[in-house]
Amino acid sequence: MMRKRLVAPVLAALLALAPYAPAPAATLNGTWAITPAAAAEKYYFDLTLEDPEGRSHDRSGSDYSLSAIGLTAQRLAGPGHRVTFSIARDAGTFACDGWVANGRGGGSATFTPSAAFISKMNARGYDPTDEQIASAATVDLTNSFIDGLASAGVEKPSFHDLIAMRALNVDGPYVNDLHSVGINVTGAHDLIELRALKVDAAYVRTLSGLGYKNLSSHQLVQLRALQIDAAFIRKVQSHGIAHPTVEELIRLKAMNVI
Repeated sequence: MMRKRLVAPVLAALLALAPYAPAPAATLNGTWAITPAAAAEKYYFDLTLEDPEGRSHDRSGSDYSLSAIGLTAQRLAGPGHRVTFSIARDAGTFACDGWVANGRGGGSATFTPSAAFISKMNARGYDPTDEQIASAATVDLTNSFIDGLASAGVEKPSFHDLIAMRALNVDGPYVNDLHSVGINVTGAHDLIELRALKVDAAYVRTLSGLGYKNLSSHQLVQLRALQIDAAFIRKVQSHGIAHPTVEELIRLKAMNVI
């Protein structure tokens, strides 16, 4: 009897010490559609994925060259016929099956996450959900992209911010270009805001050439959001204000005074 009472606690302790094996990420299902885009030789590819409960959670649409999707103009042309193709990304693979005719088509899609990608994300301190992994694949978030941000001195972003940064192409070269003109921003949120408003090194140089140096990222965002450029600054100067301050420029533009 004593032996039986000792076995149970020992087994429980051994199970507690056993390495935890996370459940494999789930495959996600959805749909795809393709139509010719306005740009020559480009196609608009729309991908919608659903969560395990069948709710649409991730939708992505953008202009792509056919080679980036895994199709050719020949496969899309002609009368209706079935096609199968796959889009391989670091985060996983989209397997697509459907029907095309005369350059248009659509069908079903299945996303299978990459175990290697998940393992690398875990090693970086991230624990992405199945939906986040699918989003990472949708925007083509790669390990080299994340390494580039780290090399540029960017503070560790959240996984959500990584997806946003990749979607906007807030990459290492962009950050380094900003740093080269004195905009030493390292936070993900500030960088996303700057990129979304198309604040780049060229814009900073233009303002610097007009005497606006050492501007903060907040000031740059305000100026760019109001589309204050060299032409507007010179227009203000032509009205007798030799060197308007940033605040004056913002006020004049916002109130549509000039």
